[in-house]
Amino acid sequence: MCQQNKKLLRKKMKEQRNALSVYIRKANDEKIAENIIKSSIFKNAKSIFCYCSFYSEISTINIIKYALQNNKTVCVPKTIGNGIMTANKILSLDDLEIGNYGILEPNLNCEQTRENAIDLCIIPCLAADKNGHRLGYGGGYYDRFLAKTNAKKAILCYDDRILANVFAESHDIPCDFIFTESQVISI
Repeated sequence: MCQQNKKLLRKKMKEQRNALSVYIRKANDEKIAENIIKSSIFKNAKSIFCYCSFYSEISTINIIKYALQNNKTVCVPKTIGNGIMTANKILSLDDLEIGNYGILEPNLNCEQTRENAIDLCIIPCLAADKNGHRLGYGGGYYDRFLAKTNAKKAILCYDDRILANVFAESHDIPCDFIFTESQVISI
């Protein structure tokens, strides 16, 4: 039953997010980026793992640019397959190329970083609950990765995607913070 509920919720959340106007999405994405960049967890992090936004996901380009400009170590996901991904260090946006699923990934010259060397993970979601659980895409990539790190975990989420229940399961890794366009929720 839980899997069926998650599947239906994923479909609904994707449709709603895709229906947002580009203008509203851009304005909200900029506010979310500003909120995380101003946060103490971001300021104190020396090494950041951040997803490369794709299609209608909350944009991370300004977060990644800011981190690089401020001499933080920036790692982005590289999918290996079978639900496995690694964190690979980039030195500039030029280190990114289109990878699996059409998502920007680090090129082959980018070295892999150990999970325990990361201070902050910035993670996408379709929705989240106030307990720090996220509704992802269902592949398990982030849950498998997050299980290997002690880094602080931050979800980027729109206010109206904070739900009472995202049907979290025992293997779902909760996050420590949720950044929205209007608030920071500390779990």
